[in-house]
Amino acid sequence: MIVFAFLPFIFTLLVWRWMVLRGLGAREGLLAAYVVSGGLVVLSTEILSLFRGLDFFFLLTFWSLLVVAISALLSRLPGALTWSRLPELSVLDKILLGLSAFLVVVIGFIGLYAPPNTWDSMTYHMARVGYWQQNNSVMNYPTSIMRQLVFTPFAEYVILHLQILSGDDRLANMVQWSAMVVSAIGVSLIAHYLGAVRAVQIASALMVLTLPIGILEGSSTQNDYVVAGLLVCVVCFVLKFVTDSKYRWIWLTAGSAGLAAFTKPLGLLYAVPVILIGLFFSGADLRRKFLLLLLSVLAVAAVSGAYCFRLTQVDPNMLTAMKQGANASMEKPGVAEVLSNMLRNTSTELALPLKEWNAGLERAVIRAHQLMKIDILEPRTTAGSPYRLWYFLDEDYMPNPWHMLLILAAAVLFWLVPKKDPLLRFLALVVAAQALLFWMTNRWHPFITRYHLPMFVMAMPLIVVIFDRTLPRKVLIGLVTLAFLAALHPLVLNNTRRIFSEKSMFRFSREQNYFMKHPGEYELVGQVSQMISGMGCRDVGLKIGADTWDYTWRVMLAPGTRIEHVGVDGVAAGFTYPNGEFHPCFVVDMVPGDDAASTAFNGRSFVKAAGTKGLVLYMDAQYKK
Repeated sequence: MIVFAFLPFIFTLLVWRWMVLRGLGAREGLLAAYVVSGGLVVLSTEILSLFRGLDFFFLLTFWSLLVVAISALLSRLPGALTWSRLPELSVLDKILLGLSAFLVVVIGFIGLYAPPNTWDSMTYHMARVGYWQQNNSVMNYPTSIMRQLVFTPFAEYVILHLQILSGDDRLANMVQWSAMVVSAIGVSLIAHYLGAVRAVQIASALMVLTLPIGILEGSSTQNDYVVAGLLVCVVCFVLKFVTDSKYRWIWLTAGSAGLAAFTKPLGLLYAVPVILIGLFFSGADLRRKFLLLLLSVLAVAAVSGAYCFRLTQVDPNMLTAMKQGANASMEKPGVAEVLSNMLRNTSTELALPLKEWNAGLERAVIRAHQLMKIDILEPRTTAGSPYRLWYFLDEDYMPNPWHMLLILAAAVLFWLVPKKDPLLRFLALVVAAQALLFWMTNRWHPFITRYHLPMFVMAMPLIVVIFDRTLPRKVLIGLVTLAFLAALHPLVLNNTRRIFSEKSMFRFSREQNYFMKHPGEYELVGQVSQMISGMGCRDVGLKIGADTWDYTWRVMLAPGTRIEHVGVDGVAAGFTYPNGEFHPCFVVDMVPGDDAASTAFNGRSFVKAAGTKGLVLYMDAQYKK
């Protein structure tokens, strides 16, 4: 029942209340509760996985006990049921809050209505959640899609908990949506630390919510917003450590950094400059600075420890193991290579729905590369081709041109700020360092904009405060209003979760909506699934490639069907099936070129039952309904 899936949310809200009663501000308490709940998700997942206890009973028991425990703690604190009055809001405050709430509600509705349907969700985000749920464990298993094993899994751990508790994937998109809300609230807190008035704080949050790539990702099961939300927590807690070096901020910073790194390696890349620059700006004694650095390192190691052990089962060299999923890291970057990345990353974000603009910008960037005497598709700096600029309303490719222009303008206006207080300089250095590290370490590819999302989120309070200090406030509000109006375009015309047009998600069934990026497969997968289920088969093998859709079979086949990869090559072939020996009655073969009349899997003979090249269904020669 979906009601049980709200237990983690209830626990988080109760922890938030407990944090506030213990002296934290409302926004600080919410960020702290978010980190605490995330840490408990990881801890419970890894412990229960050891004895294959990731099932409804144990998770229900775990979260119920936590809710009871935190309720008992709250009952002992004075004022637990007393709530402070909301602050008086100006008309401008209410308008900005209303616009923010509108975006949050609409994006949340889209995420609840539409099923997960991004390409990566079908290949590994949701696919591995399905295998973990089937196996009651996150241990390694045979798979042809190595990303299911080697990519950092925190966001999917949260999805796993919600999916087991609710019984389906209707809340899967809410993990990113929740992170978006946390990011917006945290960014308003950062603006508060920078001395901004309430309207400017809300404007900072609204600018985050209007990020086009964020709007599209906020209703998906990608994980870039989860990284952004945790990095916002890191920045907020480090800013508190800079001005108030209490131990609580050390623990919370370390926990946030550990979870960010466990969500995506980029989380660690972005968190490192925040912590190191924070140590430089902090007035804390050396002992506390060393403790912050030490605990941050230990938190990353502790949170990722069990996952790293599983990586060593793939390859003793963990970095080599991770590259089996994808390799987009730069090797030996020089000045020209970094400048090349800077130009291509920036220009990708400046793409508009104007072919002439995009073509002109492409020519300028290509000409700059010619002057630097470096190939624009240099293999050491490029992970995909060709270099093209496009404005595509999709969570994999969407640029953020309006926000990019504002960032460039703020970079100039920064030098006109009359009083650059330490916290403003801290945040400016953090954003600049994050960008430089990204250009130095990541090869450019066509879907690079979603990797920029955490940086853009970090930059929003900075640019809003800079504009507020250098220009009339009416100009700032006008710019924020334009950003909101521009945000309506991706909001209603999301490529895979549209509200309007003939491709509106409301025109299709939930099953059809899974296939919005691959509509041609819906009918074929449906027919094959009905044939398999109609034959009473509940053990189905998948022979697929490294980037083939996987999760849709779990959606379309009869509930309770055991699905496993067969014909696996490489190191994953050496892993055993967690549920014991596997003897499929049908095998779906989606490897291009496979079309034999008969074949063999796991020592059994199979005959072709249906299909053609690209999707062939084989049946165990001895199987009887």
